[in-house]
Amino acid sequence: MKQIFRLFTPLCLIALTALTFVACSEKDDAVEEYANWQQTNDQFFSQLLSQARQRVSAGDATWRVIRKWSLQDSIHVSDDNYIVARVISSGQSTQHPLYNDSVRVMYETRLLPSATYTSGRIIDKTFEGDFNPRTAYAKLIGVNSSSTTDGLSTALQKMNVGDRWQIYVPYNLGYGIENATVNNVLIPAYSTLVYDLTLVATYHAGSDIPDYQARPQLND
Repeated sequence: MKQIFRLFTPLCLIALTALTFVACSEKDDAVEEYANWQQTNDQFFSQLLSQARQRVSAGDATWRVIRKWSLQDSIHVSDDNYIVARVISSGQSTQHPLYNDSVRVMYETRLLPSATYTSGRIIDKTFEGDFNPRTAYAKLIGVNSSSTTDGLSTALQKMNVGDRWQIYVPYNLGYGIENATVNNVLIPAYSTLVYDLTLVATYHAGSDIPDYQARPQLND
């Protein structure tokens, strides 16, 4: 897990610079957790996308810029129809999910840094403490499930079994421009989502899904 935060920390600084002040209530001095949140997220993702494209153009294969899964390559789309991914490690398999498949994944989902959550508030995760593929829970989800964001679905269809990626999803492909709640955690409107995602297994539609026991084949 330490490796992922080394990757995340420099990019977090972009988000923190956009928080030029923290608004407080004149009545009770309560900190506004997500002050200037749309501006913070817009600036963060715009700069991240630009940096990722530069790295891809320079031949850095650890960075990916991926168009929303449902959009044809031949049409022009705005920047908020892309996700950014960085490969942390690659599996040995060439098997990858299709849109109608189910998958088992190990993951953590965060927001960008905010007033009191300086590493980004955790929305959901399938492991405790530092990531360990031997002990993390592999959750079963549908690639096209109503609870799966477009950004996550886009990433999954480009991953191979055993891959571990850090994924940045703009709010257009996340929970959008209205507040949402996941696991009793508020996701404010205009939130970029940051996933630490490991693809453990994939199952084609209609196939039997066994209980998960074995660890994913990850590179050491």
